[in-house]
Amino acid sequence: MRAWPLVVLPLLVGCATGGGCETVLANASGRVVEQVYLARAGEAWGRDLAAPGQVAPGGTLPLRFAGQGSHALRIVWADGRAAEMPAVEACKVQRITVRDTELVGE
Repeated sequence: MRAWPLVVLPLLVGCATGGGCETVLANASGRVVEQVYLARAGEAWGRDLAAPGQVAPGGTLPLRFAGQGSHALRIVWADGRAAEMPAVEACKVQRITVRDTELVGE
């Protein structure tokens, strides 16, 4: 019987417990997205996922959910305007598109 490499084991545990789901944030707006925050619904925003960079118009940013269930997403454009998506279902949304006035899950 072959032993699993130690690197694979955490990946398998994460998938089995509902972690490790990913989505893509796509900036289809005409403005630079300077900050991106993702948190479980009702929890604090935490760190900026775009730092130290930003997401230019036409650019993308991969996002990883902390686990299954409802999450909230907040983006802040370089001009200080912000948009939020309060109920993003982890593992069900494959792409989140930033438009000029809203966030759209697909």
